[in-house]
Amino acid sequence: MATTRRDILIGLGGALAGAAAAKATDVLDTKHTQAGTALSGAATAPAAKEYTLKGRLFALGATGDLHPIGMENSLKTGFGGAVLSEVDMATGAIKQTWLPMHGAHHALPTKNGEVVCIAHHGPVSLVVDEDHKVKHQFVSDEGYVYGGHGQPLPEKGVFILPVRHAQARSVKDTGRLEIYDLQTFKLLDKLDSGGIHPHEIRMLPGRKEMVVTHYGEVAEFNPGNPLEMNIVEPKLTVYDAATLKPVRHYVQDVNAILTHMDIGPEGHVYAVLNQYIRLKTPEDRARALDVLRAILGHPDIDIAFHEDSIRRKRISIPLPTLKINPLNGEVERIFIGKQQNRSQSVATNTMTGTVFATYLYTNTLAVMPKDGPAFGLDMLKYGIDTIRGVSDIPGTPYIAVGSSYRGLAVIDVRNYELVKHFDLQVFVSPHLSTFDTV
Repeated sequence: MATTRRDILIGLGGALAGAAAAKATDVLDTKHTQAGTALSGAATAPAAKEYTLKGRLFALGATGDLHPIGMENSLKTGFGGAVLSEVDMATGAIKQTWLPMHGAHHALPTKNGEVVCIAHHGPVSLVVDEDHKVKHQFVSDEGYVYGGHGQPLPEKGVFILPVRHAQARSVKDTGRLEIYDLQTFKLLDKLDSGGIHPHEIRMLPGRKEMVVTHYGEVAEFNPGNPLEMNIVEPKLTVYDAATLKPVRHYVQDVNAILTHMDIGPEGHVYAVLNQYIRLKTPEDRARALDVLRAILGHPDIDIAFHEDSIRRKRISIPLPTLKINPLNGEVERIFIGKQQNRSQSVATNTMTGTVFATYLYTNTLAVMPKDGPAFGLDMLKYGIDTIRGVSDIPGTPYIAVGSSYRGLAVIDVRNYELVKHFDLQVFVSPHLSTFDTV
């Protein structure tokens, strides 16, 4: 029996013989876009105008055991903590502070000067003041952990933190959106998110609706399936911004987690995916490349394994960026090839309308201009190795990008030239955020 396109990324079992003819574009969606590689699609910001680089750039690193305090603490207790890095982009001044939290993921600066430091797969998130002194802590309910990005709603005087089941076993194990007062950090409400592992939150244009990505992953070990993650319902959910109640769910027909996203210039959601092939056993290792080649539809494809891939004993599958219409759920797949390997962050430069997504294992910044084909940028040119975070710098045609380990850079979207490089250890910071840039 021939292997169908659904057999590979959708419901893949143990037998893969004869599947090499299946193509990634078929597996994922026939509406996929094969993007060009030329630098095209002109940015729209005025070329002659000079822009002042100012404001603060934040990175929240998850490997606090690389910090002197965290290293000592880890040797004594096994707990390494996290590190908050803050860069004054005008002067280059750097402030870094070790924090007692597990699984750091995203730093959310507030208009009052505090920074909400959000955990990933951890039970405690923190609020620090302008001097990085711990001011408040959030502790998740039993059986739940923090996992994602916060969203301020300043017009309501609140912000949202996503919380997920520590061990989701079915579609019934939905996450929550916790609502907090921006001034007092008091918990005001807990709302069902309507999906498994709510992760990144964004307001749609007009601020009448809000969207959230849901991983859709359940905890289940299936030795017959070579894929690492067991996916049930990865989806984008649209909420009424006034009530925070779900109004539309768009389940993605692909066996991969729907993780990070941002809103493009026309109100579309640009979201990325992740899925892995296990390398836990000799049998896994023996068939890993055959599985990958079958999924991608290239029997002779060769992918360099990143050190993180070897350490985690899993191969990342190159996957496209999804462009989702939040009004009707229509999806376009933007796939530039094997450069899109192990996604992390998504950000839109609001001045030019260009969308960016980072891919760790190939050190690639995927560039999706408002007009013109997508292409990839090798980040070594900018002094960045193993790119991870990317953030808009509002009010400018600039973006900030970050290495997993050392270095942050500011890039001009109009010509893709380096504006500024900051040399600092970032302790494996998954994301970047900016504040006071205008």
